[in-house]
Amino acid sequence: MLKSVTQKSEVWRFKSQALYHYSFQSDSTNSATKRTVLTELFIGDTMALFQTRKKTERDSTIFQRIGNSGKITIYVGEINPLNFQILQGEKQLTTFESLNGLSLELNNELYCYKENAELPWQLTSDTMVIHDVSCQKALLQWEGRNWIVWFAPEIPISHGPYKFAGLPGLIVRAYDMQNFFCFDLQSLQLDEELSVPMKIRPDLRIVQTTKKDFYAKRKNLRDNMYEIGIAAGQKPREKTKKFAAMLQRTDNNHIEKY
Repeated sequence: MLKSVTQKSEVWRFKSQALYHYSFQSDSTNSATKRTVLTELFIGDTMALFQTRKKTERDSTIFQRIGNSGKITIYVGEINPLNFQILQGEKQLTTFESLNGLSLELNNELYCYKENAELPWQLTSDTMVIHDVSCQKALLQWEGRNWIVWFAPEIPISHGPYKFAGLPGLIVRAYDMQNFFCFDLQSLQLDEELSVPMKIRPDLRIVQTTKKDFYAKRKNLRDNMYEIGIAAGQKPREKTKKFAAMLQRTDNNHIEKY
């Protein structure tokens, strides 16, 4: 179904939209690296799409034209962790993301991997009112982190931010116990006709992979960026080597540990 939708449809249509503030800290030793971005969850009858608001706005024009920068796979710079697109299905999660974190303005290659959507939720009897909504507490041990999640049973939507889905109510707030990552619901728009541009550019290459292989390749790129550049024929300066080492040292805190 995903393949046919991607190839044949210019837009995906949804019925509801939830906006979340996503706060994250990229360096576990430096709280000054924490920042917040606005993210969007588009909700349909059988699936949902999660991505940043910036990506939604940028892709609305990029998907409609052929890229003119060529494929970029080797460079020395920060790997942006926000250029993802996550589809939540009933039984399967599908993630689209560039290996180097570059946007489609600078890249014509996307990796795609799929994983089980059924998460090991542990429901509790604890309740709390958040944003004037009655919420119930759930716990989750997943991908190396312990999460506390508050969902709203009165809002019968089994989706939430990032890859968090499958609870009997919309997720209102989710945060890890170390307070490095937090998703906080800002608004909910129900029963509206919403569309997201999904026309894949003819020059865009989709690389099918596994989650394990994707993270292994990304870690190799992060840890050996300077050496990979040299092997590709680049001639980076000595300060570029120091910059790459700094990035490797400070980019140490990922939402999924790998």
